[in-house]
Amino acid sequence: GGFKVPKGSYDRGNHKKLFAGYQPSKKILHAKVILNDFGKNSSIWIWTGNLRKSTNTSHNILLSLPISSKNKKRVIQWFSNLPEEHLIVNVDKNGVESIETASMLFKYLKESIIALKEERLNAYVFSPWGSSKFLKELSSPSLKNIKEINVYTRNGLNNCWVDYKNEKIRKRFIAKELTPFPHMKCLFLTNGSDEVVWTYIGSANFTEAAMFENENVECAA
Repeated sequence: GGFKVPKGSYDRGNHKKLFAGYQPSKKILHAKVILNDFGKNSSIWIWTGNLRKSTNTSHNILLSLPISSKNKKRVIQWFSNLPEEHLIVNVDKNGVESIETASMLFKYLKESIIALKEERLNAYVFSPWGSSKFLKELSSPSLKNIKEINVYTRNGLNNCWVDYKNEKIRKRFIAKELTPFPHMKCLFLTNGSDEVVWTYIGSANFTEAAMFENENVECAA
């Protein structure tokens, strides 16, 4: 992810390993990805939490997935040039199924949801930040298999996205004032039997910058 610290707050000479491959990002590198390249026992970590101390104490989702040599090459490719596109990790029961990139994250998620064979889906959206546009697009006729949307978010003065209303948005849950809200960003889709059939977990909040613009670089499973 993006590396920013106050000038003069560290001695680069004492952190040679850390700064060996450091590159300043042209875009907002909001993705949190760690590739552990240990030969046949390699893994990729996709985090909703930033790479910082408080991630161990706040509510985040930390995914650790086994990765094959083929998919590992795609991730290394993504790292080799300073990332310009979102990293998409498709997951199956045994770990990483495939690695792709996308310039627009919501467009990719939308295509994936449309491809589901389920006819009647309920959506559960968890994010500390979001936009009305995300809820509007999730409610659009092109996603007709989504019948109901439930939103969970932090307490804030400008929670405009929670105020957005249409016939699909059934319930809104807002954390109490001064109560911490989980840092995780998730979208769960359940079928008529309340089984989870599709999930997005990633670094991206449901904001316009992350979902609809090409300013942020995110990771998504």
